[in-house]
Amino acid sequence: ASMKVLNDIVCSVQDLRGGETLSALHNFSNSLIIDSHGKNLAINATIAASVPYFQSISMWIYKGILFDPFDEFMITQKGCSKGATNWDGMFNIRENAVPIFLKDCQTYIYKAGKYLDAVRKSLDEMEKMPQFPEVMLTYDSTDENFVDIIKTAHHFASITLRDIILNRFNLFERIKTAKSFLCLEGGDLFHNIIDNCGEELDRPAHEVCVSYLPVLISSSVETSSLGGLKHADQMVLYMERETLRWQVYNLHPFGGTDGECREEQTGLEALTFKVEAKWPVSLVIHQMAVKCYQMLFRHLFYLKRVHFKLVRTRQNKFHSMRQHYLRHIMTVFLQYCISYMTIGTVEVHWLHFELAFNEAGSIEELRQAHDNMLYKCLQGCMLASPRLFHKLRKALEICSKFADDMSLKNENPFITAVSGLINAAYSEGPTAGLENFTKEMAPIFQYEPRIALTLKSFFWKQEWGFL
Repeated sequence: ASMKVLNDIVCSVQDLRGGETLSALHNFSNSLIIDSHGKNLAINATIAASVPYFQSISMWIYKGILFDPFDEFMITQKGCSKGATNWDGMFNIRENAVPIFLKDCQTYIYKAGKYLDAVRKSLDEMEKMPQFPEVMLTYDSTDENFVDIIKTAHHFASITLRDIILNRFNLFERIKTAKSFLCLEGGDLFHNIIDNCGEELDRPAHEVCVSYLPVLISSSVETSSLGGLKHADQMVLYMERETLRWQVYNLHPFGGTDGECREEQTGLEALTFKVEAKWPVSLVIHQMAVKCYQMLFRHLFYLKRVHFKLVRTRQNKFHSMRQHYLRHIMTVFLQYCISYMTIGTVEVHWLHFELAFNEAGSIEELRQAHDNMLYKCLQGCMLASPRLFHKLRKALEICSKFADDMSLKNENPFITAVSGLINAAYSEGPTAGLENFTKEMAPIFQYEPRIALTLKSFFWKQEWGFL
């Protein structure tokens, strides 16, 4: 009888390898319900066969070392370079190599070793890895105690990586500094840049002299309120080659054509900052997050620039009250947009991010909270919708043109552009994060009948349930 069972065991595994072998042995032992002797033989065979596999798991979840001499383990590695994008795809689960009795905890195994691998890369060369008391993993068909052991090791690895990034690398302070710079928190940085570099940056971007521009920008930063922030040295001048319109449209699969997006831009429109986030900070402040920050900076900088131009028109002599009036409603419109996008959008989502940040238990949760904040900020600032961005940009360009020529020919196009923006914001409000935009816009244009009529029609439709 024993030889028959042994023969069946051999036939059940045949040419299988690694986790597939263990799955076959596990299923075979479970199929032997009546024959207790045969079942014991099958269980002993499974225990013996699982020893090398569990040794590889122990090396992975306790040390973050991938030990797979025969290419049979459930975890595979693609590369070894640092960076959020590379780290995300560096390790993968080989589904067919996962034993069936480990299916429920394969994610814990995968993440535990992945976290410890990141911890090792974050330490100094001679620094010892944080150690967690190892518990021997053994196969048991009746008591899956190894599941609890794996979950405990995963929790230790997750907390260790999170604490290193938070405490040793001051992640929160670095994010706060990036947000303060790239969301123009404090108006003195904007005015310093305009005063020190405005003349040079007014030229086409490709004509800007980049040899001394970093010195001027550095001086602007150092003399601003942001110059004293922790980790301010991580912010580096960067001239973006692509236009903001191209970046916005590139976020959307059906945004527009290259011809619509790749127009000429000035140095002021290309100006932004780059965050030099090194490992492991780059796991959270990754390349795409930096791009989002840069889009917010360029957008808010352009808004402030147009507003600044309009304010300066007070030094000029107007020939009619209509010019005064048009400048006034344009200025109020811009002030509201800046206030809504900074105080009403960025700051609100920042407070929500702080709460999520403090509650995050893993690096994925930290990154998810950060990414969510940035995307909601893009939504609230009308950078996540090509349609909204196009309509807002059209209104801003008209304001900028009026600041240059003070022509009343800009009046009707401006009214049309703002009405179109309100229409688009109202229709996309629930999905674009602009639920309050049109409501808060109403008091500003209560004395402009053409815009007020548009606003009233929306509120009437909403009240009576037509929209």
